[in-house]
Amino acid sequence: MMFRIRRVRRALLALAGATVVLLGGAGAARAAAPAVVPDSVLVVGDSIVSQAAAAARYWAPPGSTVWVYGGRGSAPCDWDAGYRDPFSGSWYRFSQVVDRDHPAAVVLAFSGNPGFSGPGAGCVDNRAHYPLSALLASYQRSLVDLARYASARGARVYLDASPPRNPDTAPGAYRGADGSSLYGFNGVAPLDERYAAIAGSAEGRAHGWTYDTSAAAAVSDPALQWHLTEQCAAWDVYDGNCGAGVQVQVRAGGFDSIHLDTRGAGGTRYGMAVVRRPLADEGYSA
Repeated sequence: MMFRIRRVRRALLALAGATVVLLGGAGAARAAAPAVVPDSVLVVGDSIVSQAAAAARYWAPPGSTVWVYGGRGSAPCDWDAGYRDPFSGSWYRFSQVVDRDHPAAVVLAFSGNPGFSGPGAGCVDNRAHYPLSALLASYQRSLVDLARYASARGARVYLDASPPRNPDTAPGAYRGADGSSLYGFNGVAPLDERYAAIAGSAEGRAHGWTYDTSAAAAVSDPALQWHLTEQCAAWDVYDGNCGAGVQVQVRAGGFDSIHLDTRGAGGTRYGMAVVRRPLADEGYSA
């Protein structure tokens, strides 16, 4: 089995000039210089990004650098204002990360959390039920701020579609498997429509902002329809049982509205895909 994993990995790395990249340490030292780091991508997002970070590291080809920051439960407003991650205790602010790492491309990958920082920081008030319109307005303001900052520092900007929402969990208020009351709009289609509109705006076109569906499609389908399982592919190496007709789980399922599966196939696919287009556009060459 180990030989098979290594053989598949070597084959993919040989072919993956624009599919997978190195996950560098968040604190990696960089020489003080205004120029961006060649063949580099910074990915900022929420728990979906966190679930895929290990896969991005494992499938990395040589000669490229990726920094991945997944703040579980976070929203663009948190990263715009700066916030203390309640799970790790780490302080995150988008501008500080960009200024430290000098990425050539920035991926903004958020799935629809309301954020931790409250209305004063541009987030919705998550102490009560909030309308989708308020969430979309918050994302609009904050994503544009983040994109402007990255563009001003020479980075190409990608607004990544969210993986689609589990159809068994209704947007807004719904009940979990244990009967608990849950609430949220993660993964709803209007989020992706807003990302596409930002990229397609006059400002987005002027700066070359790109709406990218690659990572979301990797755990659903090209039309961004939710799937619990997908046909097994060579890179899944799913317990050694991949083959013709074998399905692998890519999403959590049950009453989870948005997350990838816990066994790894979804994280692998998303981690490989989230940097594919940025590196391809940069003309990555190992």
